[in-house]
Amino acid sequence: MHKKIVEVCIVDDHPLVLEGISTVLRQAGYAVESARDIPEASLILRRSGPFDILLLDHNLPSGKGSDLLNDPTVPLPPHVAILSAMTDPDDILFALEKTSAKAYIHKHIDLPDLAHAVGQLPDLPPLSHDAWIWDVPGRRYIAAQQFFPRNSVLTPREREILMLVRQGLADKQIADRLHRSIHTVRVQIRTVKRKRGHTRRGEIHC
Repeated sequence: MHKKIVEVCIVDDHPLVLEGISTVLRQAGYAVESARDIPEASLILRRSGPFDILLLDHNLPSGKGSDLLNDPTVPLPPHVAILSAMTDPDDILFALEKTSAKAYIHKHIDLPDLAHAVGQLPDLPPLSHDAWIWDVPGRRYIAAQQFFPRNSVLTPREREILMLVRQGLADKQIADRLHRSIHTVRVQIRTVKRKRGHTRRGEIHC
């Protein structure tokens, strides 16, 4: 009986990154197609699917990776991982919370280890309120709530505030967007500043 070839779609806007990842995965026995932006990825997923795995950069010139994952017209593979250079825990968790991605892999992973990480994706058990982070030293996935201790990150509601402040929205605009009172929003902004060690609102944008 022939073993099914696992099909992977990779989305990244850097040609050298795409080439390196595609090469190492093909050498590991995967069938690979790649795209450099969201429109091209949408076309490939519709035309060439179904894929088994999607590796998706989060920050793309044509938008966020979440734009692709939240498009109901695009057939997504059962196993989706964000492959990005983000290091801020709240940025990573926000990206995972707002999408169907089940795992996060840092882009600076050694390529041989990337093939190993991709191979483990289908074996990850589903988590109802969490996701998985690839632990580089341990060469394994760790549940996000264990990888990022709760006292070191914001709550999901606080992360929403953080991202809207970063977009330049005023307190009243944030309150209207989230259907909360302006007092609640201001309390949460103070909490975000305290948890992240900021003294001024402008530092939240960093």
